Amino acid sequence: MTVVRLKAIVGAAAVSTLLSSYGAAQDTDVCAPLGESYLQDADFELERLDGKSVHWRSKQHAGEPSFETDINDGVLTIRKIGTQPWLVYWQRLKGNEFAGKRMAFSAEMKWDKPETDTRGVQSQARLNLIAFAKDNKILKRFNLAYHPNPDKSGWQPLQMVVKLPPKTNFIDLGFVHEADGVLLIRNPSFYLVDASSAACKQMLTPGQNRLNNEGPSGLR
Repeated sequence: MTVVRLKAIVGAAAVSTLLSSYGAAQDTDVCAPLGESYLQDADFELERLDGKSVHWRSKQHAGEPSFETDINDGVLTIRKIGTQPWLVYWQRLKGNEFAGKRMAFSAEMKWDKPETDTRGVQSQARLNLIAFAKDNKILKRFNLAYHPNPDKSGWQPLQMVVKLPPKTNFIDLGFVHEADGVLLIRNPSFYLVDASSAACKQMLTPGQNRLNNEGPSGLR
């Protein structure tokens, strides 16, 4: 597994890594987790059984239904079927235990049969994390873009490492689908990481980038 450092799109200093599924392993470059993942229903099984779990939610931009979802064998599939520009599929984690902590949000993504070269253009999907204060004010917003490589096939792991604001009271984290086509997602996780690890220390210069039509902001 080759680890490639990216310039992430963040609202504050953050670390983002894209773990390419091709090449030799370089474990020393991977920000290792501490303990178990805080994410609930990470295999989407409760969502598959209920169709409306207590953990996962989804919201599209506006207008007519433009996305449909399907879950099979731990894989979430989001398919665009209409005109609206984006859908976010997310989970809310409550409690101030994450305040000021360095955390890693990870998932594997795959774009179903990309037909065009998307390198250098707007992303087709993103990891998305929003930190809120107790009064519901957005403290910071973090995004990591996923650009599927048409020259490669298979799953592409992504990892976004962020230091959450000290006044964080709850967070929303999920996946944004913002292009035509089909996005597949599996193995999401959200871990506390070792801040002393070299792979978890690299800080990137804050940047700004908007999703299509402003994209999802505070979710309710």
